Amino acid sequence: MSENVKSIVKAEEPMVSYERILLSQIDYCGKVSKEQYPLCIDNLFSLLPIDLRVAVANEYDQIVDLIHDYIRKEKPSCCKINDTILCLCRGDKLSMIESKILHMLKEEHLDLYLKHRHVLKGLILDILDFERISVSKSALMFSIVLNLLLELKIIGPKSITPHIGRVEG
Repeated sequence: MSENVKSIVKAEEPMVSYERILLSQIDYCGKVSKEQYPLCIDNLFSLLPIDLRVAVANEYDQIVDLIHDYIRKEKPSCCKINDTILCLCRGDKLSMIESKILHMLKEEHLDLYLKHRHVLKGLILDILDFERISVSKSALMFSIVLNLLLELKIIGPKSITPHIGRVEG
């Protein structure tokens, strides 16, 4: 019986770095459909260590709270403002309020504005029109995660290796 038994060679599993896993998830999130995007961002968020998750959640809450505070300051007629904010803004009113809020964010929190300006308009529009179906909240989370990973140099451009010698030809 031992003659027919072939020895099993244990295959070594490839080493995959944490950075490679994060980059793979980031790349995947850039390719998924609008319906799958929020789940993909949740999965990316879950890959982060707890201290980074806390930092991302804090910045997310800070930005959303700022937008809510600016809406409370503006007191638009298309919003019911109690403990919560319920808005059904449309048309010119919607763009006017969105522009004012973006301007206030830019004036008072330039750093946050510059890091996330590409997703802020959609987030503000989502808050002002709760019937709107969008992925802007997930896009903000994605933007915060990417900026944090870049700041910590966990992800980023590869360094260029210097070469000694000369080029022929």
